[in-house]
Amino acid sequence: MQHHIGHGLRLLGRDRQGRTLANPNSSFSFQTLLKSVCKEKTLLHCTNTACLSIPTRRMNLSHSSLFRLFIERKKTKIPPSASGSTMQHKHHIDSFRALSILFVMAGHLNTPSMAEGGSKWFYFLVSNATAWFVFISGYLFCALESLRFNYRRYLARKLKNVVSPYVILICLASTISIVRGRHEYLDLSAPAYFIWSIIVGGDFIGPLWFMPMIFVFFLLSPAFLATAQAKWLHLATIAGLMISVFTCRPIYNLNPVLSFLHFAGFYLAGISACRLEEIGHIQKHWIIWTLIGLLVFGSSIIVNSENTHTPPGFMANIGRLDVAQVSKLGLLMILMPLLMKFMNREVRALRFLASISFGLFFLHGFVSFAFSFTLPMLPEMSWMSLFIMETLVVFGASIFIVRTIQKTLRERSRHVIGC
Repeated sequence: MQHHIGHGLRLLGRDRQGRTLANPNSSFSFQTLLKSVCKEKTLLHCTNTACLSIPTRRMNLSHSSLFRLFIERKKTKIPPSASGSTMQHKHHIDSFRALSILFVMAGHLNTPSMAEGGSKWFYFLVSNATAWFVFISGYLFCALESLRFNYRRYLARKLKNVVSPYVILICLASTISIVRGRHEYLDLSAPAYFIWSIIVGGDFIGPLWFMPMIFVFFLLSPAFLATAQAKWLHLATIAGLMISVFTCRPIYNLNPVLSFLHFAGFYLAGISACRLEEIGHIQKHWIIWTLIGLLVFGSSIIVNSENTHTPPGFMANIGRLDVAQVSKLGLLMILMPLLMKFMNREVRALRFLASISFGLFFLHGFVSFAFSFTLPMLPEMSWMSLFIMETLVVFGASIFIVRTIQKTLRERSRHVIGC
């Protein structure tokens, strides 16, 4: 009897307590609903816009009541989230996103390079965390878009919330760069340098290279959706990760297409992780995934200790192991199962960082440049003192600027800084 109740509620996109499920079925037959629910005196009360997350109430249920319930469900349009679908809040993704932005910002600090020997291991640990953001993008694409994907609306949202802030900030960065004469160093006219910067992300504020690359993922979203629904998804993920770890970034990250090829494996890994989480595989086998991650990360430490020199560029490194990419893959396989198992609850500090992570990604490069510009003016001090100062300034000022813009522009801040 309880099985029929649970099955009927799942068809309605709800659990036994009346809460919305992460992936409610978008369609079902009245006959299936009748078979599952008519044996119990249960009815979900709905508004004219969406089924509310309220407990069910017992009452006598006739066939006509079931039919009205079915029609109400068919007519009801569940309000889409900002990304176009409904899902339970993923607190472990918030936590992982917060950790990712902290790693990214730490990887762009300059003062650790002043330390003798120690900087190698510092950058080994924190650099290349951009791969985690690509992973999160793939995960959220699968979780949010797989049920009700509309290519035109999807691109319209990205144009408003991603392309718009990127254009504003790359124009600002390019203007500063032109004033400093960077275009002359590259033997380009000011207009040509400006257009080139918009296309590839420029060479002045480092993190902005990420945006042209992620646009390639957006444009190819129908192909990724088809892959997400295919039986060979996990095979494609393994193949993509092989490309990711046996190539390197393009020179100065100035080729969005090659960057896409280098990071596509992590995007597919995000999609695969979402599918495996849906069936409870990662939660059930979290120990195995964590041990594999420890093995991969430990192997990357051994390889990094050999201090092998890697020439720059994507084409020059086809077939050569990217140790930084392997280390982030290993840490990913450690962190995600642990977060799913033990941290799938709200941690206010991490959720706050996750909510402003896009803005921090956009703006921390400007703050880092400002600090490096003033560095020669500071009195002589140890590299550790400078490191602490740079960390506090870059992290603190970036958060302050993001929050100030949010409070000033309110809902319009999303179109300027992405959050």
